[in-house]
Amino acid sequence: MPLGALTLGDHLRLPGWAIEHWDCDALTLGPWSVIIRAADGHFASKSAVVIYPFPGQPGPLDTTVATPRGGKWNAGSRSLVWPINEGYNAKIVGDLGQTQLADLATRITIQEGRPRFSPVDGFAATTVTTYRPPAVHQLSYQAVELEQAGGLGIDVIWTAVMSGAGAEAQAFEDGARPAGLVRGKPAIFTANPYPPRYSFATGQNSGALVWESARDEVTCIGYDGSATAKETIEVLRALADKGKLLFPAQWLSRDPSPGG
Repeated sequence: MPLGALTLGDHLRLPGWAIEHWDCDALTLGPWSVIIRAADGHFASKSAVVIYPFPGQPGPLDTTVATPRGGKWNAGSRSLVWPINEGYNAKIVGDLGQTQLADLATRITIQEGRPRFSPVDGFAATTVTTYRPPAVHQLSYQAVELEQAGGLGIDVIWTAVMSGAGAEAQAFEDGARPAGLVRGKPAIFTANPYPPRYSFATGQNSGALVWESARDEVTCIGYDGSATAKETIEVLRALADKGKLLFPAQWLSRDPSPGG
């Protein structure tokens, strides 16, 4: 899926520094995901993420459930892991509660190595997507250079645009909290921005706002510095709302540096 980016401030005067992270294995090796939403659900709310194949194992303190057979429930991460498809595991995580997640898990089948959801009244699933993002488009700025960020200090503000279901899955596991609207979309605030293997933070991480900016596209804006959550949320929201979207062709014209 072609991705653009979110620029902040005067993008002609302050272009920021751009990094493009790649994970080519995400498109060939998986894991794969479907996102299941209740009729009134949206990003990280009244929804669930299925991951297959899930490379991990249930923890020793996870609780055995009756269905799906062999499933283990972890209340702390609001997730259920169960065996499926001859020795592989799948995982479902969400905010719908153990009973509903277990019922949704029984409706997952594996076709051509990818999870499929059998429809049920009140829920709908996205098409299959990657769990990890194949690419992340990141822009970083010194906070002192951004007019609306004056109260945050001298550290780094960054934005990232990606595809895949990993950001939403992690939001559920971390218990990320709702943060109102950003650019007209429901957002969450997290102190643990995804994906963790990309080091957005250059120092102390004050958190990030995350929202579904388009179909199979997630956008984040975060601050790496010392500030309260309340200060960070409102400054980041104002910056994002006034930011400018770059189309994929505009991103490519910036000649971003490759990242790990």
